[in-house]
Order: sequence, then structure tokens, then C-alpha cells
Amino acid sequence: MNTKTPPVIRWGLIDRAVALISPRAASQRYAARIALGNLRRAYDGSAKGRGIYGWTTSGKAADAEIGLAAPLLRNRMRDLVRNNPLAAKAVAVLVNSLVGTGIRPRAAGADKAANKLVDDLWARWADRCDADGHTDFHGLLSLAMRETIEGGDVFALRVRRPRSAGLVVPLQIELKEADHLDAAKFEDRAGGARTRCGIEHDSAGRRVTETSERGITINKALAWTILVSVIWLIWWGGGTLASLQGAADRLTSALTDTREMIMAERASSAQLEARVRVLENSATRQYVRFDTLSLSINELKLQAREANTLLRELAQRP
Repeated sequence: MNTKTPPVIRWGLIDRAVALISPRAASQRYAARIALGNLRRAYDGSAKGRGIYGWTTSGKAADAEIGLAAPLLRNRMRDLVRNNPLAAKAVAVLVNSLVGTGIRPRAAGADKAANKLVDDLWARWADRCDADGHTDFHGLLSLAMRETIEGGDVFALRVRRPRSAGLVVPLQIELKEADHLDAAKFEDRAGGARTRCGIEHDSAGRRVTETSERGITINKALAWTILVSVIWLIWWGGGTLASLQGAADRLTSALTDTREMIMAERASSAQLEARVRVLENSATRQYVRFDTLSLSINELKLQAREANTLLRELAQRP
């Protein structure tokens, strides 16, 4: 949409004169002038001229563009975050807004003792769920969201550990960047299955697995990994299906609150932008008035110089 300041329809002398004689005719005339001003608005994106000669566009689909340019876009985004404070701040704000305090499920079964056992088991597992040993479950969520924003994608692997590892639950999560995906792999299989940009699709076009260039098969959905982890913990602690339903309800509530927070921030940003446009329009009108006043002062100065010259000529005459 055209972002330029819309034309201001002023109430001129003719409008005032017509209003003295026929207010209805004056209102109809003014409404017609406003409608004519609105017709002058257009989409800047469809305009033609010297200002957009360097604007090249492509008619390819989003998947086709990403398949070709994903590595370059990913590298540029990471470089921008490393070297531009504004980009780094934007990523931090998005991660804080989307993740917040993280997912904190609570068992809600009928057996309070079992609920406490499951909650304690979850807390102990969450502290040591990182396969690399750098952070906890909430840190993994923040890292996953940050990599999704910077790199466009992230993969979560379920790593099963032997009981000799000393973990309360022999399951950990390992995050992989999108660079591990073999985007150059294209393959058609019998039965209608196919692989595009390293992503395997079944005969119905649904994503199945994604093939890594390191020879591993990874699931793309981090939510599925979280769900499997919760099911494992509830089974391990002897919880019931009601406990899992309670954790899912709390997760849904947390996601809903996050979505509402994002919508409120967008609405606040839109109101701020509207206020800025009003101030810009007011400043423009003040500039026009100042220019008009400057022209009037210059004309008065010129007339004063002419009057002084005339008086000198009259004084010099005998």
C-alpha cells in the first residue's frame, strides 16, 4: 500500500462561499473532493519508474527459492546477528517473547503421590536433558528458537543413553543446526515417495524424515520430541493418562498466553506507527506555514528596499 502522506483536502474559499448559500451542496462538493483524493492512492509495488529499475523479482515458489538460496540466506543472517546490534536485539526479543520462562508441565492426576513423583522426575530430568551437557531443558528451548530465527530451522534428536550413564531417565535431547541437512539430495522412490532438498515425503506428500549429510535420520518436530519425553517420564513414574492430559492443557495455555502477548505487542506497535504518521503530517504542515511566512517576509524586505531607494531619489532632486 502507498505509504506516502495522503492528500489533505482543505476547506477552501469556494467551499465557504457555497456553504453560505447552500450547506447541502457544499457538503456534497466536499465529499466528492475527498473521494477524488482517495482515488489518487495506489500500490507502490505496482508502480513503474526510474526508482524501481533495480528491483528484480522472481515468480518461483517459496520452496524453490529456499532450496537454492538457503545456505546463503542462513550465512547472511548469522553474520548480521553477529555484527549488527539491532539484529542481535531483535533476535533476543523474539526469543524472550516466544519462549519466556519455558514449558513447565505439571502432573494433574487423581493420585497426588504419583503427581509429585512425576513432577520431581521431570525436574531432575530437565536439569540433565542436554546431550552436550551445556544447559537444561529451558536452555534447549531458547537455543532451538534462536537457531530457528537465525538459521531457519533446527533439529532435535532423541538420544537414548545406557543405564550405566547414571541418568534418572536414560533419554537426552541433542540439537542440530540446519546445516546438517543434505539439501542437495533429490530422489524419487517406488510407490510415489520422493526426497526433495534432503526432506523425505511419502506418497501423499507428507514429510516423513530428513536425511543428514552425516548419515543420520532426524525428526524435524521439536514438539514431538517433547511429547515423547513427557510420555516416557509419566510411564517411568507410574503416572496416568490424566496426568499427561493435564500437562498438555498447561502447555496449550502457555502457548495461548504467548500468542496473546505477541498480538498485543503488534497492536501496540501499530498504534505507535499511527501516532508517528500523525506527527509527521503535523510537522509537514508546520514546514509549509514556515515557508509561506518566510516568503512573505522576503517580499516585505524587497518592498522596503524599493521604498528606501525611491526616498533617496526624491531627496536628491533639487
